[in-house]
Amino acid sequence: MKPSALKRKIIRELKDDYNLNSYQKERINWEITSIRGDVEFASNFNDYV
Repeated sequence: MKPSALKRKIIRELKDDYNLNSYQKERINWEITSIRGDVEFASNFNDYV
């Protein structure tokens, strides 16, 4: 599953479970994006070491 599809799935499930407002969904979206950025950085980091 692509990260973007996984992100949509997580947000959809959280929204259904907790009835989140748009600010909370955006916050979760941002958190997931930052985690993905960290993972990409970590995987690219090996190329430079």
